[in-house]
Amino acid sequence: MDNVSIYCIRCVARRNLEKTASIRPMSEVLTDMIGDDSFGIPIPGEDFMYVATANGGNKGSGIVLLKNVLDQFCESHGVERIIIIPSSTEEVLLIPASDKDEAAINQMICEVNDTTVSEDLQLSDHIYYNKYSDLS
Repeated sequence: MDNVSIYCIRCVARRNLEKTASIRPMSEVLTDMIGDDSFGIPIPGEDFMYVATANGGNKGSGIVLLKNVLDQFCESHGVERIIIIPSSTEEVLLIPASDKDEAAINQMICEVNDTTVSEDLQLSDHIYYNKYSDLS
């Protein structure tokens, strides 16, 4: 048996996770689920919420460990921070941070956890932030 360090194992695991990382607009995810892009309600403006996952959604919330992926998202949306909503163990939701009402979002997370997400899939009852770190 090879003597592989934990550091090497983590590097390989992170690299494999990066290969499967996916961040898609919520409207696109809903369209895929419903199979119809006309929800009957016009959605003005651009997308403001994104679904971030990895591994095809199988324990995909691990995407939060990929700082470079989150930083690329911040850079591509021209924001310094993003709100990370721990949706479930399968994915997280990302919102480019601005003057969003943190208390209202935390309350929404608690309500969704209480009514929709099974306990074994819940991650947290509050939001997190990623602050973009320009490494150039």
